Amino acid sequence: MRSFKSSFGRLKTTGWLKTGNKQEAFISAQKLLKNKFKDPYYWGVFVMMN
Repeated sequence: MRSFKSSFGRLKTTGWLKTGNKQEAFISAQKLLKNKFKDPYYWGVFVMMN
């Protein structure tokens, strides 16, 4: 979970705050985790709720 938070946090400062699009930041953070951890255990449990 720490990796997702750090990935999403990093994207928040570079993408989310600039574009205002949380969904794009979420998807980008998830893609970063997919590249780092191939097992869905690490990235598959997170969902975006509006």
